[in-house]
Amino acid sequence: MVTDRQKSDLPRSMKDQITCYSTNGVFSLPVYTKYDRDAIQRATRGQSDNELWSKYRYGCIGASNVGRVLRFMRYRGNRRRANPWSLAGRIIGNGRSLKHLPQIARGYEMEPVARAKYAEYQRMKGHQDVDVKECGMFFHPRKSFLEASPDGLVSCSCCGGGLVEIKCPSTAPTEKPSPRNEKFLRRDNGGKFHLKRNHPYYDQIQAQLAGTGRSWCDFFVYKDNGVFLERIERDPQWQRSFLMDMDRFFWRFIVPVLVSRAIKNNQGAVHQPYGCPYCGEPSHRVPFCWYWFPLRCRNCKQLGHKAKVCPNS
Repeated sequence: MVTDRQKSDLPRSMKDQITCYSTNGVFSLPVYTKYDRDAIQRATRGQSDNELWSKYRYGCIGASNVGRVLRFMRYRGNRRRANPWSLAGRIIGNGRSLKHLPQIARGYEMEPVARAKYAEYQRMKGHQDVDVKECGMFFHPRKSFLEASPDGLVSCSCCGGGLVEIKCPSTAPTEKPSPRNEKFLRRDNGGKFHLKRNHPYYDQIQAQLAGTGRSWCDFFVYKDNGVFLERIERDPQWQRSFLMDMDRFFWRFIVPVLVSRAIKNNQGAVHQPYGCPYCGEPSHRVPFCWYWFPLRCRNCKQLGHKAKVCPNS
C-alpha cells in the first residue's frame, strides 16, 4: 500500500507533463533516474488493480504494443497496415478498463494460478530455490515513454534473475498448447515447439528485457490440460533496432494525439499565442516541430479529429 506521502515523493508522470502542457504550452518528457524507476516499480505493484500503474502508463508505449508499432513502422508500404492515429489512440487508451472482455478477464483470473504452476513446473525440472515475485512497471532507462509490466520477476540459484511472461489462451481449452491450436507457436524440424520470432509476443518479451535489464524471459503458456515453456534470451540485433522505430512513432503520432486531447480537455486555459507561418493566425506550439500552428490552419495536415501537425514532419 502506497501512502499519500510516498505518492507525493514520486516523480512526475507523462500524464502530469501533458497536464502541464495544457496550462502553459510547454511539453517535455519526464526524466527518471534509477532511483525514480525503482520507486515507480515498487509503487505500481498490482499493475491494473493499482491506480498509480494506470497513471504512469498513460501516454507511454507498453511492451504489449511494441509489436504493433514495429509492424506499422517496418511495413509502411503495406496497404493493410494500421491507421497510425487509430493505433496511437488505442495505445494511449481512454482510461476505461478492458477487464470485461472475455479474453482479458480470463487472463486476469488465471494469472495467479498460472504463476504458481510455473514455479511448480520449474522446481519439477530441477531448478533450485525458484522464486517468482509480482512486480510493477519498469521504464526504459533511455526512453521514458517506453514501459514494461512483466507478469513476474524470477530468480533461482542455478539461473540467476529473469522474467516470466504468462499467457492463458481460451482456444481449444481441452488440448495442450501446440501449433495446431495456437497461432503464435511453430514446430521445428526436430518436432519441438517454439514461439514464432515474428509474432508480437516475441516483441513484447524483448521489450520487457530491454526495460528491465534482465537477460532472459520464460514464455509460459498455461492451459488446464497442459503447459508450454520456452526460455527466450535477449536478442542483441532486435535490441539495437527497435528504439529508433519507437522514437519516431512516439513523436510523430502519439505526442500529437496527447497534445490534442490536452487542449480539448482544457479549452479555457490561457496559452501564449504564436503566429502560424502559413496563415498568420495565433497558434499553440507543436513541440516536435520548428513552427507554431493553429488548430484549424488549412495548410496543416489533419491529425485525429481537430489537432494539426506540421506538413513538413
